[in-house]
Amino acid sequence: MEGGRFGERELMTSPATDDYPEAARKHLVDATALATARRFDGAAYLSGYVVECAAKLLIQVETASKPKNQNQRETNRHDRLDRRDNERFRRSCRDRRAHP
Repeated sequence: MEGGRFGERELMTSPATDDYPEAARKHLVDATALATARRFDGAAYLSGYVVECAAKLLIQVETASKPKNQNQRETNRHDRLDRRDNERFRRSCRDRRAHP
C-alpha cells in the first residue's frame, strides 16, 4: 500500500475483495462465444454481468482511493449544507407568513 491508499493492482489481488476484473473477463468470453453461436439472448444477459462487474470495480477503486476521513468530511459537509438549506427554507416560510 502506498501512502495509505489502495492501488488498482492491490484491489485486484486482495483476498478481502471480489475479483471483478476477472469475473468481467470470464463473462465477456462467454458472451462473445454465445454471440458467435447466434445465441443473442444469452450473450446480452452475460454482457449485463460484464457491465455490472466493471461498474463495481470502478466504485471499489474510487472508494478505496479516498481516505476514510475524506469520505466522512464529505458526508459532514453535505449534512451542514442540508441543515443550512433547511434553515433558509424555514426562514422564508416564516417571512411569507409574516408578510403575506
